[in-house]
Amino acid sequence: MEIVRHWSFVLLWTWFSCWSWRHLPLALGVVSYVVAIFFIGGRQRALAGVLHQACHGTLMSSTKIGATLGATLAGYPMLQSFTGYRLSHVVNHHGRFGDPQRDPDYLQYQRIGLCGQNLRRERLRKYLLTLAGPRSTLSYIAYLVRHRILHKEEASWERYVRIVGLLTIFVVAGATGWLGVLVAYWFVPLVTTQVWIGAIAELLEHYPLIETAPRVDIYMTWNRHYNPVERFLLGEEEGEGYHLVHHIFPRVPLWRLKEVDAILRRDPAYADLKRPRGLAALSTVFASLPGPEVESAATSA
Repeated sequence: MEIVRHWSFVLLWTWFSCWSWRHLPLALGVVSYVVAIFFIGGRQRALAGVLHQACHGTLMSSTKIGATLGATLAGYPMLQSFTGYRLSHVVNHHGRFGDPQRDPDYLQYQRIGLCGQNLRRERLRKYLLTLAGPRSTLSYIAYLVRHRILHKEEASWERYVRIVGLLTIFVVAGATGWLGVLVAYWFVPLVTTQVWIGAIAELLEHYPLIETAPRVDIYMTWNRHYNPVERFLLGEEEGEGYHLVHHIFPRVPLWRLKEVDAILRRDPAYADLKRPRGLAALSTVFASLPGPEVESAATSA
């Protein structure tokens, strides 16, 4: 049902934007296209979330069916490999969580210059202001290519299936006159808005806790909260924000994470943890970083 909902949303915005180009003034057509690629990018990010659930074996009660649907209807359209994602995320991120040499998420924070001496508000502000620029965009795309699209240990049969499937889609789209629509409404958001939303979402999962917090699981990950409007805008499912719960219990399905969170809140230490909230969640991340006065003191010392 979740997969159907996401794809329906993508098709609806594609249809509306194409209709706008034909029947509305050019300026409104441009506006409709910009809005469409924003929302489509959010749903592409949501489809990556479906692949994430499939790799953890929590998408369906049947892990085999869940893996098949998650890979073919969510992962492959996103150009992402099921075996590559599972190795990168389940084995290396969850299995080696917080390891500065082997955790892919931690390594990405280091590559974009947000760790070590750069662990400060000004550096994060600079990164966010340039997030939509080519350098930051290409950095996150390179992260996806390295760990999820062309993982070096991906099963060879799966790579063959993905390449043949992608080429088939391009040939059919070209032969039927839909290649332009495919590029404009799938691949453009795939390398722009989906990338930007994904980069911020992954920043809100562990940064800067993965480097600054005590090496205790409940202190190294954020739970974040979005209201229904914010989830609609970003394409997030309700349980998506319970990332700390997910790390503690990775085999719990997404739709039950809220229930588990309510149980965990009975523990005072867990209940006292900060929770980034809504579109202003980054303010919590900023507050956890050294401020200008600390940076000045460190420089003078």
